[in-house]
Amino acid sequence: MKIGVYGKNCGGFSALLQDFGFTPVPLEQAELIMTYGGDGSFLEAVRLYPGRPLFPVRDEETAPHCSEHPVRKILESLAKGTVRETSLPVIACSMNGQTVLKGINDIFFHNQTPVSALRCKVWIDEELFVPELIGDGAGVSTVHGATAYYRNITGSLFRTGMGLAFVNSSEPVDHIVLPESAVIRFRLTRGTARIIADNNPSMQTFSEGKTISIARTDETVSVQGLEMFMCPRCRFLRHKQRYEFLKEGIK
Repeated sequence: MKIGVYGKNCGGFSALLQDFGFTPVPLEQAELIMTYGGDGSFLEAVRLYPGRPLFPVRDEETAPHCSEHPVRKILESLAKGTVRETSLPVIACSMNGQTVLKGINDIFFHNQTPVSALRCKVWIDEELFVPELIGDGAGVSTVHGATAYYRNITGSLFRTGMGLAFVNSSEPVDHIVLPESAVIRFRLTRGTARIIADNNPSMQTFSEGKTISIARTDETVSVQGLEMFMCPRCRFLRHKQRYEFLKEGIK
């Protein structure tokens, strides 16, 4: 299999891939793109190489691996064909009938001026859900993104559907988990916001009087070995390492 590697610290990976019978090639020629890094590298590769299958591996220099997932063991699983394939859904934000941003984690909008709250109306499908939302923003998360920004805002997780979350809302409205088929519309009635998707540096302006909709698309991203990349034991070790680093810094 021809594999291209994407990531900041992936320089020494070519020889390692050859040990397992893989052929390292430039990314443009790759049958499979391996991202070597963290969530950011993975999300960047999804955006830069649309339609290409990916295999994310965490950088051992910055993220310790549990005993089940050292890099060589992960590559051995790929060589044996025992890794699982996952199809991640893609959500999109549309404005004036045109898609402006896509993401596999989440799409949010935030107030452009931090000292001024936004006001907007929120519809779920064609039903008005919030007549007037006052706060710093809102957004929609996929199941894959549920452990990221959505969890930071809501303190909760979900396993199916899509999550709708509100950022610092002054109204008595809580987050809600919706079916995957839901279409969420926001009409901005005061203020100016920035729309963001995943870690995409290209943001879109959401102006007063405009309406955006966020919904799932027919697109998916094929990912190999996601269960190893998202391993809870590996995550525990990362959190432990950060805690010990911070503790040493306080001394």
